[in-house]
Amino acid sequence: LRGTLVPNAPELDHIVPLRLFNLLSEDDLRIAWNYRNIMPILKVDNLYKEGDLRFSLLALDRLPDCPVVQELKRRAKIGVDAMDKYLMS
Repeated sequence: LRGTLVPNAPELDHIVPLRLFNLLSEDDLRIAWNYRNIMPILKVDNLYKEGDLRFSLLALDRLPDCPVVQELKRRAKIGVDAMDKYLMS
């Protein structure tokens, strides 16, 4: 229904995907749902982005530095590093 009312309306998206948080932890929930981890994005772009952690790091680099942004960057970097093992040197 939402798409039929305003077809090109942006969605709210997590910069660092929720999959990198323990959603049973109140501390993790506070960071995951912090306004600094939310951005508007068009649906077509969100589908293309697909939780890309390198995009997350680039987006976070544009935000003013603070403890929440530092923690978001730390989590995104852990995800990137976990996948780097599959890259050939």
